[in-house]
Amino acid sequence: NTYDAAKECWVIKFDGDVTSVGFSAFYECSYLTSVVIPDSVTSIGGEAFNLCSNLTSVSIPDNVTEIESGAFANCFKLQKFDGKIASEDGRCLILNGVLHAFAPDSITEYTIPNGVTTISRAIFESCRSLTSVTIPDSVTSIGDFAFANCESLTSVTIPDSVTTIGVGAICQCSSLTSVTIGDSVTTIGDS
Repeated sequence: NTYDAAKECWVIKFDGDVTSVGFSAFYECSYLTSVVIPDSVTSIGGEAFNLCSNLTSVSIPDNVTEIESGAFANCFKLQKFDGKIASEDGRCLILNGVLHAFAPDSITEYTIPNGVTTISRAIFESCRSLTSVTIPDSVTSIGDFAFANCESLTSVTIPDSVTTIGVGAICQCSSLTSVTIGDSVTTIGDS
């Protein structure tokens, strides 16, 4: 990595044909502000960029076919994703119907894009400014800790399409006043 004095940020350059970003590769790299993942990368490991507290944008190549859990967790200044698997508004990474990452900066209300079938583990965890989320009828599964510790979240409506709600999916939401659970839910995890 090198420091770009003009932009006042660190720049990480990938050399060679890197095909994957490994588990926790850039964990807690608070100096990262922007990431451009090279075209050769096909997979991004779990927690690869977890707790990158100043990360604001990520460019994902079209070749990515796998993103593991928590790859961009706790990146609270993240504003947008670019690339083929980014949602139209740039706020989500969606791969094969699975919502893998969310860019929470300055968001108070959010509607998950239609077509998402699975909300992955801890996607919205600790999004403290989030007051409401609209879950579309395409969603059938909500992962563990998906909305955990969203302290401003006031209500959650789980649509009839959802059959599984993971462990701690909406735990520690201190402002929560109502939860509506659809008729199709067959499994609700602990907490």
